[in-house]
Amino acid sequence: MGTARIGKTYLIKAIRSRLQEMVGTGSKSPIIVLVPTGVAAFNIDGVTIHSGLSIPIINDSKRLDINKERLKQLQDKLSDQAFSERNNEPFGGRSVILFGDFGQLSPVLDLPMYADNKRDALSNSGLAVYKQLKKVYKFKIIQHQSGNSKEQQELKGIFLRLRNGEPSIEDWIILTTRIEDKLSVIERNEFSNALFLLTKWSEVNAVNIDQLRSLDVPIAKIQAIHTGGNEAKKVDSDTAHRLKACILLARDARVILMANLQTEIGLVNGMMGIVQEIIFSEDQGPPCLPIAGLVSFDNYKRPTITSLEGKKVVPIAPI
Repeated sequence: MGTARIGKTYLIKAIRSRLQEMVGTGSKSPIIVLVPTGVAAFNIDGVTIHSGLSIPIINDSKRLDINKERLKQLQDKLSDQAFSERNNEPFGGRSVILFGDFGQLSPVLDLPMYADNKRDALSNSGLAVYKQLKKVYKFKIIQHQSGNSKEQQELKGIFLRLRNGEPSIEDWIILTTRIEDKLSVIERNEFSNALFLLTKWSEVNAVNIDQLRSLDVPIAKIQAIHTGGNEAKKVDSDTAHRLKACILLARDARVILMANLQTEIGLVNGMMGIVQEIIFSEDQGPPCLPIAGLVSFDNYKRPTITSLEGKKVVPIAPI
């Protein structure tokens, strides 16, 4: 375990590489890497937990239904032979290594392990299994901030104290030197395409509209087509899995993927890019749904098509 940017991904890749060498390069992989997000799955060549265990994303219950058939699918990916004599052991007697950082994300629909609140049976079972993992190794050196300069040490200390909820007055004083009004015009311009981190959706919408207006190009207002009758029109975007009733699009607008389209090639939730073209059917335009938006994604090197302007783009079609 260890904080962000400390080398966990590097170690996972090293362990997998060594295990593959032990069984032979032409043999079936002896390891499967399960991670919670598409971004993490792509970065370490793993699969999401939902995909690896065949767990549907949409579930009427708050509990995940991991039945024998789904676990058998995972078992078959690892080996043709089951450890039948160890069926009563956690994970069927297989070796399990957990990587993570308790300071980054709280449990989803569950309680932290240190909480004293009453738990349900599923939560208690998970905690009991976790407590059977006896060996813990903690990374201490942050590899991506290993410099010894005064600025590096200050920044490292600020991040660690913020992580633990223990910021100091000295930290605040240092951070106030980075307030936008105190920066030069040249330095402010370096952040013109930076990502904004905001606390409210109303603030997000306001910033996005300002960014669209700053492009000084026509903005398309696209209306959704509701196939569920009048009730579908009343559903908010959270209930509709982040699908909005109306969106604003423009050429050169920066956009972000909000779902895992194809994890294995890097089209994952959180990936950012620029809209190069918006293609409509013949004799159609806004507010009709386009056939697709052509997006050039940042640092994306996988399959693309070439736009009329010669840019490498990925078509994103309506759902």
